[in-house]
Amino acid sequence: MTTYRNVQVIINPASGNDEPMLNILNDVLGRHDIPWDARVTHGPGDATALTRAAIDAGCDLIVSYGGDGTVMEVVNGMIGSDVPLAILPGGTANAAAMELGIPVALREAIEIICESSTRRKLDVGRAGDHYFLLRAYTGIPDEYTAPRELKDRFGLLAYPLSALRLLREQPITHFRIEVDDQVIEQEGLLCFVNNIAYAKTPRLQNWVERFFLDVRAHDGGDAVAVPEPVLHTIDPSDGLLDVLLLVPETLTLTSLATALVRADETVARAHLFQGKRIRLETDPPQSVGIDGELLGDTPVTIEVVPHAIEVVVPNAPRGKE
Repeated sequence: MTTYRNVQVIINPASGNDEPMLNILNDVLGRHDIPWDARVTHGPGDATALTRAAIDAGCDLIVSYGGDGTVMEVVNGMIGSDVPLAILPGGTANAAAMELGIPVALREAIEIICESSTRRKLDVGRAGDHYFLLRAYTGIPDEYTAPRELKDRFGLLAYPLSALRLLREQPITHFRIEVDDQVIEQEGLLCFVNNIAYAKTPRLQNWVERFFLDVRAHDGGDAVAVPEPVLHTIDPSDGLLDVLLLVPETLTLTSLATALVRADETVARAHLFQGKRIRLETDPPQSVGIDGELLGDTPVTIEVVPHAIEVVVPNAPRGKE
């Protein structure tokens, strides 16, 4: 177990969970005699600025409470520092926490901070001066992202519901993709540059099952068995980024789902590449986003920064070290 003496918690009060998090923080950290302070964000960029200020003031652990967008901002404030990060899932998807095995229950996640001696070094992606932990993507304008009210009502299902309208209206685009020294030219719809995939957890598998039932209802078909994840090979510690290009045949939400969770090779209709440096050009230009935040339009160059941050994760179960 690592003893922390100056913990800074960055809280996004606009995140998805409605819980008395300060009371739980005080209870758990107090029992372990860990000094802590909390700062609350009020708008975009606050988490990055608060993180930098805390590191400059000598904190020995940054704790992010919020969704994946909050984690992204915190990571941007940590680059170049050796201060570790702890993640408390407080959003809708919490993909980073699920990938790292951090429990959704807040009290259990805080206990990991107090009891775990295990840290994992993670790569991050860089697009210009911006860093991301999950993924960069093209072709998803702000009006097609899942709004707060939809996420509050449907939770994780807000994302496929928003994707349905996008796929119905998305124009075909010519992509020129440079993956290190390889050049790919292909007609496509969307392109994702992944650092973290979709973790295999019971919560996500339940979402995938509901996703497929909802998808088939929209596409006029019957429910199908839930396939195994196709992106399970994506490793946020391997020094590589994974490029997923959805090609023009992918015209339904079912096809998008099978591109993300393998049914069979003929149904997925997607291309997957790996590399350290990715350059995306499109005709016509597409919008570019990272972890839910829009950056601008293509062209864009994206690079991996290997082992850029260190994250507190659960100890391995006995016998699996």
